[in-house]
Amino acid sequence: MKRKKHQMTRLGQFALAAIVLWGMASCGGEDKSSNDPYPDYAKSETGLYYKILKLGEGDSTPKPGDVITIAITYMTDSDSIFLQQQTTFALAGEPSFKGSFEEGIFTMKEGDSVAFRVPADSLFGVMMGVDRPNFVDSGSYMRVDVMLELIHHKRDLVADAKAYEQWLESADMRELNAMRKFFDAQGLTNSIKPTDGGLFFLTQEGGKKNGKHARYGKRIQIHYRGIFLDGKEFDNSYKNGEGMDFTLGAEGQVVPGLEMVLPVMTEGEKITVLLPSFLAYGKEGSSSGIVPPSTPVIYEIELIKVY
Repeated sequence: MKRKKHQMTRLGQFALAAIVLWGMASCGGEDKSSNDPYPDYAKSETGLYYKILKLGEGDSTPKPGDVITIAITYMTDSDSIFLQQQTTFALAGEPSFKGSFEEGIFTMKEGDSVAFRVPADSLFGVMMGVDRPNFVDSGSYMRVDVMLELIHHKRDLVADAKAYEQWLESADMRELNAMRKFFDAQGLTNSIKPTDGGLFFLTQEGGKKNGKHARYGKRIQIHYRGIFLDGKEFDNSYKNGEGMDFTLGAEGQVVPGLEMVLPVMTEGEKITVLLPSFLAYGKEGSSSGIVPPSTPVIYEIELIKVY
């Protein structure tokens, strides 16, 4: 599915954002006095300070139950970085505490980057459930920068889960047995679990630091190997020395399972996944006849570049 094209210029978007923030601060938020510690931030009614750093190209905001991926940087009140990480989690319905940056995430779209100022005591004691570090003063504020990289909407996750359940009910027993034998041989029977959508992650190697995320509607380049469960290879982009360039989400480019995998990858990342047939070539097999009907396959994927 391709994203809608934005007609507004980037300058126009920033101008609109500035107007919205000014309006929220002056009408919907608290009055800001001349002694306000963060005069360049807007302030919500709950006391959350926030400032837009960058506007993305997303067209929807997350809702409770959606699974999101964010890049988050924690800083002291003097902007000294002490923790940076990328994390994926399901959004709860309520923030951890009044004035938490979590409430701000609900207003963000994919690609947006926002700086928040939150009370240090609440951040550590309530949200993280740990003692405040010695280098952070009680009563001070922390700066938390959040970039919303990806939204998996709950409605899509539910649809994926239903498709997996339907496949389990009607799957060819030979396919299920082949998968069981593979997991047994790899010593994975008691440890590996499918995602809600039904695919199995076998291995994962981290990508580049600050590497771009693949996104629907973006042109990307990948390398891949397609392998049967017995180890025989049926496809390999490395052999011709050229990666596969395509627009993620364009119809007919990759099998459904890879449509699910690629948006969670960053440049340089390598992932190996096992795809049941309903996420690969289905009950009919591949059009070339190389992959038989109702055949689970393994793909090794490397995300080379996001344009």
